[in-house]
Amino acid sequence: MIKEGSIVDVDVNLGPLDPGGDFEKVYAIMEEAFPPAETWPYEKAKELIAEPDYRILCVKSKKEKLAGFLAIRDFPTFNFAEYFAIRKSMRGGRGGWAQPHYSVIWI
Repeated sequence: MIKEGSIVDVDVNLGPLDPGGDFEKVYAIMEEAFPPAETWPYEKAKELIAEPDYRILCVKSKKEKLAGFLAIRDFPTFNFAEYFAIRKSMRGGRGGWAQPHYSVIWI
């Protein structure tokens, strides 16, 4: 078991969404990870990525395979992690993933 405060080296990178190539894959992961009542409809999700206060960060393996994503809303005084999901086939592989909780980061 990994102890709190430990540094874990995982084979992933976190970077911005490529709207041309990543969006459909991210949306598929969202549909896989969340019940329909907890996801945005496809067209609304597509509109959100154009908003300046909404961003999606992609979790990719060093081989550039999309493993998951983090969707963040930027508010004037805090950032809200709206969605965090890992592709079902990549969960539980002892790659250093932890079950996230909703996060509020005060700035």
